[in-house]
Amino acid sequence: MQGSKEMGGEGVGLLVEFKNKFLLLKRKETGIWELCKGHLEIVECYEEAIKRELFEETGIERSSSPKKIGALTFSFISKKTNKIKTREIKYYHINVYTSNVILSDEHTDCLWLEKKFFLEKLAFEDVRNVMKHYFA
Repeated sequence: MQGSKEMGGEGVGLLVEFKNKFLLLKRKETGIWELCKGHLEIVECYEEAIKRELFEETGIERSSSPKKIGALTFSFISKKTNKIKTREIKYYHINVYTSNVILSDEHTDCLWLEKKFFLEKLAFEDVRNVMKHYFA
């Protein structure tokens, strides 16, 4: 089942804030609530990936300058190659100028939540811990 290891690339996770509320997106294929996130394209820097992922997943074009808040490295089995991949995700906090979200086809819903409810609804404990550490 598990083949050789290969790098899964780098990615960004976005703590998106609008007027003291934080955005969660509901993933279509799993139904889990997660941050806006995605991988870096081959020729992209982190700031470019942040802008692109924010727009692709929410339709929001403008935000404040990103502030790095933490990072996680994790491994998973690729559905395409059946190989173990390792990915590092760097998390950034951005403020946006609108709460109007246009969902991508990857998501079915979104919520803007106050910090307490945002943390309760966020699906992954390791990501939740990065957010709690940042909020502390």
